[in-house]
Amino acid sequence: MGDMRIFNNYGWGGFLIWNEIPVYIDGRADLYGDDFLYSYGETAQAKETWQEPLETHKVTHVLSWAKSSLSVLLIESENWHLIHEDDVARVFVREMSAL
Repeated sequence: MGDMRIFNNYGWGGFLIWNEIPVYIDGRADLYGDDFLYSYGETAQAKETWQEPLETHKVTHVLSWAKSSLSVLLIESENWHLIHEDDVARVFVREMSAL
């Protein structure tokens, strides 16, 4: 998968691991710690500081619920491009110059 760094929804981590795709987070919350879970939630819920974890972890791809607030923000962003969309999910890739 190269240098792909994906931000994924919490519930999809196991599926991604099973498919040998590196994850941002998965169902083993106790391994991540409170600070990481908090910052994950800020991004997943599109809070004011939603971009900070994506920058800190140099995330290149985002897999998000199709109708989420995060998906709406990414569609409106110049730095992210929608590369897949279906009724359940959207996949975005970051503009390389934005890394």
